[in-house]
Amino acid sequence: MLLDKLDETATKQNAIHVLKSYPRYKRIANRSILHLQSPAMNGMPRSDSGENNEEIKIVNKVNAETIVVTINNCIESVAGVENRMMLENKYIHDFPDYELEAALKISPSTRKRILKQALLMFAEAYPLEELLVFC
Repeated sequence: MLLDKLDETATKQNAIHVLKSYPRYKRIANRSILHLQSPAMNGMPRSDSGENNEEIKIVNKVNAETIVVTINNCIESVAGVENRMMLENKYIHDFPDYELEAALKISPSTRKRILKQALLMFAEAYPLEELLVFC
C-alpha cells in the first residue's frame, strides 16, 4: 500500500514545523493594516526600489490569515477528541507536556503515542504543502 511506505519520523517533523510556526503566523494575522501611508512627496530625488512595502504587508497578513485558518481547520479535521486536544493544547496554547498529561489523565508514553498519531493525521489533512514523506 501507498501509506506503508510512509516515513513517519520525517512526516512528524514536517507537521511539527508547521504547527510550531502557528504563533508567529497568528501574530502577523492579527496586525492592523489601518496605518497604511501614502507616499511622501517632498520634492527630493530618490532611487525607487520598485517594491510596494504596503502591498507586501497586506499580502503577508492575508497569507498568515490563510495559514492560521488552515491549521485550525486541519486540527478540527483530525479524528478523535484526544488527538485534537493534544494538537490544540500543545501547539496552539503551548501547554508543557506534564500539563497535557494531567489534562488528559494519561501517562507520558500514552501522550507520545497520541501525539504521534495526531501529527500523522494532521500531516495527511494539511493542504498548503506536502507534509507526507515516503520512503
